[in-house]
Amino acid sequence: MVTNRLPFDYRMEVRLNVKYYETEDGDIPLEKWLTKNKAAMAKLFAVTQRLKDGNMSSVKWLSGRPGIGEYRVNWGAGLRVYLMQDGDEIVILLCAGFKDSQDKDLARAETYRADYLRGKKYASGRH
Repeated sequence: MVTNRLPFDYRMEVRLNVKYYETEDGDIPLEKWLTKNKAAMAKLFAVTQRLKDGNMSSVKWLSGRPGIGEYRVNWGAGLRVYLMQDGDEIVILLCAGFKDSQDKDLARAETYRADYLRGKKYASGRH
């Protein structure tokens, strides 16, 4: 006997809330980067959709940079999107860049992550 039924609900959805890092001044670094790299917009949209769907399989968590993940996109000059998680359901996109600016982009991602965590600490009254 053969059946199409599965013993579990295969339509179970994992939905993540994807947000963009915003500085205290209201700047969104990823938005600024996209204005200079418009061709990457569709790729970034696809990355955002995959993350919203809970697909973190392309994220490499960087051992030398705790809390920073790198989502590599095999496109152009090697697109990288740097991110962090805030709990189990929130992903924060910090910044993006290409392979040739990787070191500089990672340093920015670390700065943005630290700033985000510092702001969260003060917002919760734990300072």
